[in-house]
Amino acid sequence: MSDYVIISPHVVPGPVTVTHSSPQCAIGLEVDAVDRAAATSGGLAYGKFVYCRGSNGDSNGRFVNIVNGSAVLLNSASSHIPYPIGAAPVSLSATNVYGWVQVKGHADYLRGTNTAPEAALPFYVCGTAGYVITNIAVGSRIHGILAPAQTNTVASSSGGYRYFLDRPYVMPIYTGASNATVNGA
Repeated sequence: MSDYVIISPHVVPGPVTVTHSSPQCAIGLEVDAVDRAAATSGGLAYGKFVYCRGSNGDSNGRFVNIVNGSAVLLNSASSHIPYPIGAAPVSLSATNVYGWVQVKGHADYLRGTNTAPEAALPFYVCGTAGYVITNIAVGSRIHGILAPAQTNTVASSSGGYRYFLDRPYVMPIYTGASNATVNGA
C-alpha cells in the first residue's frame, strides 16, 4: 500500500489512500505528495497525484488510463490511444468512488504478473488489464515508466513492485492510410 501523504496545496491534506463517495476537490486537481517510509532516496520519495473519478479499478496497485477525469484500468483495447497513464494506490471500482492516481515519482505498491519486470527495459500494455510487461507488444509501448535496477521479486497478487513514473503514456503508431491523414498528405 502507498504511504504517500499530500503536502501541497494545503487545502487537500491527507493520505492518497483515502477514497470518497462524493468529490472532495476538483476532478483533475494535481497535488504533490511525499512518502516518508519509501525504500528509495534514504526513506523519502516524492510524487505527483491527480484526483479522479473511479470506473473499473477493482483493486489497488494497478495501472489506469485517465480518461476525462476517470481512472479506467489500462487495457490492450485502448492501448492505441495516448491517454495519460497512472498508478492507483487504492481501488477506484465505480463511478461513485473518488480518489488519487499517481502520475510521477517512485511507486512501490504496484501489482504485477508472475514475471518480474527487468530493469531499464521498455514497458508495454499487458493483455491482463491493469498490468504492464516488458515483453514487446506492437503498438503499445509505454513511455515514462522505468523499473529500478533492483529486481522485483514479489508475488503477483500482493503489492510491492517498484517503478518510477514520469507521466506515462502510450505513443500511438500510425500506419498506412492513417499516416496520410495525420501528416496532411
